[in-house]
Amino acid sequence: MPNVPASSLIVILAAACLAGVLLFYRPLTGASVWRATVTPLASIMGSGFLVCAPLLYANVGNYAVVAMIGLLALAYCVGAVIRFNFRHAEPLLETACPVQSPEREEHRLHKAHCAAGSRVQAGEAAQLLEKASYFALAGAYCISVSYYLQLLASFALQPLGSLSPLWGKGLVTLILVGIGAVGLLRGLKGIERVERVVVGINLAMIGALVAGLLYHNLLLAGEGSWRLTRYYAPVAQVFEFRQVVEPRGLK
Repeated sequence: MPNVPASSLIVILAAACLAGVLLFYRPLTGASVWRATVTPLASIMGSGFLVCAPLLYANVGNYAVVAMIGLLALAYCVGAVIRFNFRHAEPLLETACPVQSPEREEHRLHKAHCAAGSRVQAGEAAQLLEKASYFALAGAYCISVSYYLQLLASFALQPLGSLSPLWGKGLVTLILVGIGAVGLLRGLKGIERVERVVVGINLAMIGALVAGLLYHNLLLAGEGSWRLTRYYAPVAQVFEFRQVVEPRGLK
């Protein structure tokens, strides 16, 4: 185990404690904006830290930062489409296309949407599409949760050596039973509360990691020994990593 300076440990522990206090501050945890952010944030952290970041670094090396910026730009564009639908398309599910009036400013794309929708019975078509999206989203979410639980089990059991795949499946089953028990006893509010706690802990750990890395790089820069090492992952290392992030049951 490498020798870690005491100052680095102090910075990491202080950052973790400070982030924990801020993230579990009652006015923040009770805010509606934060409660609406927790669920997508949990998914983002799973996709980014467990899958995207390691795979990008294993495949493109030091250009992973550039590749991640590209992914973020793409995600922002997708989010722009979703925000547009929330603002302009969702009202069509409640009422028919409103009559345009000088008092109401309509988005130009919304006008086109209404004009096209009026020709294909917008109300019925939108309602049918909305109901179909519920099933598509539920299926996608089940696959996503199952994948990340399999990933969690693979990482958790990896230090124990080559165990039978049944151990991983058993751990995933226990987690699913625990989630189901919380939902049965406490409802969705209980699951949301557990999710807020887990996300808070994860963010505190991420904050400590970023603070530790920043402090370490500042120390190297102060000593004049900082440099960016060219990294290219060996093919065997990339293959070994993919075996971890691609559980057997999901291949």
